[in-house]
Amino acid sequence: MPSHWRSFASNWVFRALLTALIGVLAGGHLAAEPARDPNVQQPVDRPKLEQKYKKDFAAIIKDLTNNKASAADNAEAVDVLAQWHTFQVTWNDVQSAPGAMTSVISDFDRFLDDATKNKATALLDAFTSRAVEHLRLVLQNDRQIARLNGARILARLAKAGQEETADLLAEAVADPQQNDAVKYCAFQGLRELFALANQANPTIFQTKKGKQREAVCLEALVKGASRKVPGADGLPRDELEGIRVVRREALHALAMNRRPGVTDDKGALVLRPAQVLAQAARADGMVPEPRVDERVEAAIGLARQSPKAFDGYQADYAAYQLAWFTADFGRASNAGTKELWKTSAARLIEAFEGMKAETAALKEGKNIAEFLDKSLSVLDTIRRDGKGDARDLVAWLSGQDLPNKTLYKGVADSAIKEGPSEPKEPPQKTAPPDKKPDEKQPEEKKQVDK
Repeated sequence: MPSHWRSFASNWVFRALLTALIGVLAGGHLAAEPARDPNVQQPVDRPKLEQKYKKDFAAIIKDLTNNKASAADNAEAVDVLAQWHTFQVTWNDVQSAPGAMTSVISDFDRFLDDATKNKATALLDAFTSRAVEHLRLVLQNDRQIARLNGARILARLAKAGQEETADLLAEAVADPQQNDAVKYCAFQGLRELFALANQANPTIFQTKKGKQREAVCLEALVKGASRKVPGADGLPRDELEGIRVVRREALHALAMNRRPGVTDDKGALVLRPAQVLAQAARADGMVPEPRVDERVEAAIGLARQSPKAFDGYQADYAAYQLAWFTADFGRASNAGTKELWKTSAARLIEAFEGMKAETAALKEGKNIAEFLDKSLSVLDTIRRDGKGDARDLVAWLSGQDLPNKTLYKGVADSAIKEGPSEPKEPPQKTAPPDKKPDEKQPEEKKQVDK
């Protein structure tokens, strides 16, 4: 049986995520890893920073956070604030004391909440500019635990709508030397930025520089989501699942983008986000094979691709692939934890209905609607009962002859190959696969904080 189905909802999925987060995939245990650089803690003059933050600039930092002082007129105080909230993750005592890292991250969250509540926009912009520079240093720190928690802070800034985080997030994702725990958090940050960019009246990625950033981030996501791991079949099970968990975050982030393709100045197709999502949804050529939770994220993302955003995108072919994905999903749902299938089916239904509405006016809208309606019938049963019957859908799909047989018009290698065969074993019971790194059980969270 293909591992991507068997692995869905297994107990070791979450353990694999924890493994990635504590840095085992990159080698070694975080708490016990010795510092090889005598200046691993930043800044070098820590007492001086503590003096400035707690005494010299304490009053002005409070006023800045309450939006009662000008960030432009207090640049040094802003930098002290940025150093305080970024460099603490490199401190030995914070890394080793139980609960200390949790306290540091919580303190940063409170700062973000207070500044946002008080509409201290100028402060957040100035803070982010300085924090990104400091986090660039943190993400190259000698200790994995520092890099991981630096990435968590960076992702939180992205969620707060700070576009300037995009550059460093993309760098972290593209860096072949960076560990997977950092990339996991970086993918989450990119997901937040793309989600904000696709809201009504967006402010993210709207300027000329923003568009350039968006292109760089999208390229990083496409490469991250389609990364193949040579020799994956020979890796230990936990490490293999850790790779899949990280890749799922890349797919989830890529699913927030709505442009099916990107061309260069000469009109050549240089990025194929929709094709990566379609291949993941159908398990076409991905190494290691994707789990069902990865395939669900990819299918949702494929349904969200906008034909209006790319001329030559053939949405009817995408709908056809989504119908075959639904057939696989329906057959697999007949075993395992019903609630997990119900939840995923509900998310898929929402995405498919959105695609149906958006493509209704297209000349191929009728064909698209037919593929989606057949799929929705299977998904609705799964949403209601926790299992479905895909036999009628498979029989119907097998008799279809599409006028368009590629995802992009005139691009022969954008055809999607047939996905895997029907699974023979049920998924195993576990915690929800969408659990995030800061949503661990108490004893698990303590491990990461050390």
